[in-house]
Amino acid sequence: MNDYEKWNHLKQSLNSDNNREVFFKERELWWCSTGYNIGSEQNGKNKDFERPVLIIRKLSKEKFIGVPQTTKESGNPAHRYQYQTKDGLRYLLGDQIRTFSSKRLLRKQAKLSKENFLGVKMKVLLMLVDH
Repeated sequence: MNDYEKWNHLKQSLNSDNNREVFFKERELWWCSTGYNIGSEQNGKNKDFERPVLIIRKLSKEKFIGVPQTTKESGNPAHRYQYQTKDGLRYLLGDQIRTFSSKRLLRKQAKLSKENFLGVKMKVLLMLVDH
């Protein structure tokens, strides 16, 4: 079975789970099933096709706007927000911002400081209005 087929099975399973309620807030970083994507979209890793995603805006109890995170420094610095954790540097991928279903959330990882969160929001805002 190829990765697209594996992701499709997992996605169907996540979508059909109507009994699981997830409580999440802005500023939280969650492991999220982002999937196996196409082109230059950021893929998830491991069996759950997961990666850390920062919740930057809660839209409802079922959906939010999130920004995926990476440990890799490469890419356009204008689209990345760098911050320090106890485990090293992390980068939020502003060019990968999107709306997610809360059904994709697997487990909470951390909560960003207010200062880092404000920096992320400013970086995303500048990226969206500056062309």
